[in-house]
Amino acid sequence: MRLLLLIALVTGDAPKRLQQTTYALKAAARGGLVIGVEARDGCILCAASSEAKGPSWASLDKGAAAEKILKIAPHAAVGVCGLDGDCRSGVKALRNAAVAHWLEFGDRLTLAGLADALADECSKHAGLDALLSGADDDDDERPARPLGAAFLLIGVDDASSVWLVDAAASPRRWRAKAIGQSSNEANVRLEAELRALCERRGVDFPSLNDRAPWSLDDATAIACGVLDALCGEADVAATVVRPAAAVEASTEYDAFAHDDGWEGPSAPVVSALPDDEFRAAVNNLAAQRPTPPGDADTTPIVVRQALDLSEGSVSYEVIHSN
Repeated sequence: MRLLLLIALVTGDAPKRLQQTTYALKAAARGGLVIGVEARDGCILCAASSEAKGPSWASLDKGAAAEKILKIAPHAAVGVCGLDGDCRSGVKALRNAAVAHWLEFGDRLTLAGLADALADECSKHAGLDALLSGADDDDDERPARPLGAAFLLIGVDDASSVWLVDAAASPRRWRAKAIGQSSNEANVRLEAELRALCERRGVDFPSLNDRAPWSLDDATAIACGVLDALCGEADVAATVVRPAAAVEASTEYDAFAHDDGWEGPSAPVVSALPDDEFRAAVNNLAAQRPTPPGDADTTPIVVRQALDLSEGSVSYEVIHSN
């Protein structure tokens, strides 16, 4: 967002460009809730169908929750919220970047690389390239508007990670993040649940460079529990990404077991979470603690950057909200 502001001010296009980006961010915020949490042995992404009210909104946002989570590559998946057409544009850019990297280098593109590729696509729609090249308002090279969508990218390469990319075209890595409706409350609950989990296990909350101490089962219970608590009877879906299982090396060539850098024995596993396992995860969280930790204290506040792993976001800031 700071980059958009700087370029808009330099080019003298600040009011209109910032207003369009603000509208795009608001459109993404009206989509169904999507939550992503990383763990030491994988990551979880869960989504709920949109409950936004308004003219024709149901036809603009993806309806079913399962349609809000899509597989990008053998090691990555993305959750989307916002305008349906804009979501498809971002997903297409992600898949093209993943396949192009594999064809050129014979290896899977990292999660950071996928987030950068998606941010480039968002910056094109936001008009950054056209602004820098000096294109006029009537120039065909200048896009109509920023993407009215937000993307939560999860996957496993060297480690599991969660990335957020939105209309501001600024990729940021998080330990846990929520986008869409009720995302502010969901972020507060995720923060409280993860800190309470660390206290129950007797471990310190991980710092910027540490790996998450909680397991994928813990992350699944927290993500599904928070989603269920906020979305009630809405349609829900979840997807998990797990590292590849250890496979013994063989001296004989096997075409079916050969690792081509895309799919093979070393590829992580992206799989949908069945409904019964989703409900079991919700019950697992409820069994660990009868009431949400610190609800009376966390409800009136929003914790900003507490789970943000981007560079320069080590300090925690608490702001009060109405």
